[in-house]
Amino acid sequence: MGTTSERILLGLAATLGIAARAVAADPIAPAGPGSWPAPIEDDLIHHRLLVDQFEYRAGDASEDALAWDVLGWVGGDDRRLWLESEGRHRTADDRTEIDRLDVYYGRLVAPYWDLLGGVGYQRHAGAEDNADRLAAVTALHGLLPYRLEVDATLRLDEDGLLTARLETESELLLTQRLILQPRLELGAAAREDRAFDLDSGFTSATASLRLRYEIDRRFAPYLGWSWTRRLAGTADLARERDEAVRESALVAGVRLGF
Repeated sequence: MGTTSERILLGLAATLGIAARAVAADPIAPAGPGSWPAPIEDDLIHHRLLVDQFEYRAGDASEDALAWDVLGWVGGDDRRLWLESEGRHRTADDRTEIDRLDVYYGRLVAPYWDLLGGVGYQRHAGAEDNADRLAAVTALHGLLPYRLEVDATLRLDEDGLLTARLETESELLLTQRLILQPRLELGAAAREDRAFDLDSGFTSATASLRLRYEIDRRFAPYLGWSWTRRLAGTADLARERDEAVRESALVAGVRLGF
């Protein structure tokens, strides 16, 4: 009986000794602070440049144009410098309109939401002459459920005019490469602005649909359609100048990412 007990105790001691040596030799075993690995870098500087739209628009109101919509940023996860530009060059009269050329500083205020503030520039090709101006701009960029992107912008220009713009868009994957992109835009102004052909209230609404084929993530040609309607008093101003209140266009272009 004693011999059996001794053998069991000797076996347990040998097993514990082997386990202790294995733990001591295991590189994954806990080590002291002096031998901890370097922390993971999470404050790296990243950048992105997205040419979301670079397209030719064939309009039904003799408003053919070459249009662009560009978004870029550089920074970390929480703080970034942003650049946004959108506009079009009208081929009929060889004039360029810049809907926005904005430079922001932005901070992450909630998961998937950035609050931005900065300065912006606009140029409007009016019926008689060009008008341009600077503005203080604040914006909120975010992502709602079902990957609905939101871009809300307030602009207070050097003449004291307050304007607002709300833009929403989504991406529907028909296949891994074929993507349908609907977009809605709504504009508003606090008061009349003859230089920019705006009246107070809601000024315009735009709906568009683009179908792109991603050859890769950085290059995707597309076809689509865009429809714009001037609203309320802004539509009345257009009628006074004998301009179209509604405009639609077929579009063909390319989406580029860097």
